[in-house]
Amino acid sequence: MNRPRTSALIYHQTQAIKPKYGASFPQNRSFSACSMRSPSPLQIRLQKAKPWQRIFDGDKQSVYSQQGFQLLRNKQNVDAVISNDFFNMKEETSFDDSIQHSLLPSPIQVHIDQLLEQIDDLTLLFEEERLNHKQTRQKAGENLINQFRSQNDKYNNIINQMLIEHENVLEDLRSKHAKEIIKEQDKADARERHIQSEIDYVKNSFHTYKITMDKENEEKLRLKD
Repeated sequence: MNRPRTSALIYHQTQAIKPKYGASFPQNRSFSACSMRSPSPLQIRLQKAKPWQRIFDGDKQSVYSQQGFQLLRNKQNVDAVISNDFFNMKEETSFDDSIQHSLLPSPIQVHIDQLLEQIDDLTLLFEEERLNHKQTRQKAGENLINQFRSQNDKYNNIINQMLIEHENVLEDLRSKHAKEIIKEQDKADARERHIQSEIDYVKNSFHTYKITMDKENEEKLRLKD
């Protein structure tokens, strides 16, 4: 089965407890699983097991054994013991993945298989979440663009409506102003006609008065003669 690169990495890290021929470990040394990290001063002081500690931790028992290699564990620690025989084995001796896979104890292998299955499930879940996030982000972007276009169309319609209303108001003002001008022009024409008629009346009255005065003067002159 093709597994993700992450699961393969953890699988190989877990396989570190299996013996690799030609490994450069010190001879006749015991390595604890908890000692792979840098020990703190407290851990250094606690490395020497106290008598009461042995009671709580229990005796170490062998859970896996091979030529030159032994895996011991108790309630608290898992130790790997490597002897001189391990380094005297032929370097050309090798095992394929299926043989190395079968060398692990059944409980450890079951636990590793469960971890790998969980890693596969988490990888699939992560990929689904990534795709969902991508789709959600794409959908949010599309919704934002649609909202922007909708608001833009809305404001454009409002502006166009306001321009139409403003043009109608201006047209009404022009029409009203034109009517006022015509009305004032009619009044001015009427006043002009009235004044002209009064002027004509005054002229006619003056002309009549002049004729009358001329006749009276002629009559007076004739009577003097």
